[in-house]
Amino acid sequence: MKQAILRAAEEEIKVKGLSFTMDDLVNRLGISKKTIYQHISSKEQIIGEILLEMKADIDRQQTLLFNQNEIGILDKMKGLIKILPEKSHLITPITLNQLKRSFPNLYTMVNEIYHSNWERFDVLYEEGVKNKQFQPFDKEFLRE
Repeated sequence: MKQAILRAAEEEIKVKGLSFTMDDLVNRLGISKKTIYQHISSKEQIIGEILLEMKADIDRQQTLLFNQNEIGILDKMKGLIKILPEKSHLITPITLNQLKRSFPNLYTMVNEIYHSNWERFDVLYEEGVKNKQFQPFDKEFLRE
């Protein structure tokens, strides 16, 4: 049931952004609020769990790419830069603004998701510079 609630919330976010209500979820799922609250404590928890799923998806994609032995360092680095979570369409300028205003802790979480997890990139960067596959460059500029 919890997964059904999260998926319904994603659909509501696509339509209404973060201004969806628990009543919207009740209507979409055809269940009672009591049932929702047996599985989820708040709207903030719903959004937080969706963000955690996005983070896990990024980690999974990074691990798969990093461990591919048949592609070179540069292609791996390019691939790491291009990784987007499956649900990235839920993080729009509007929803980011709504997060910042209404759920500052979750906004911080989004920033951490997109500004962390560069360890694998850094390993590849150091290896590429050491092996003279490319010249050193400003990694921080690239990240931003």
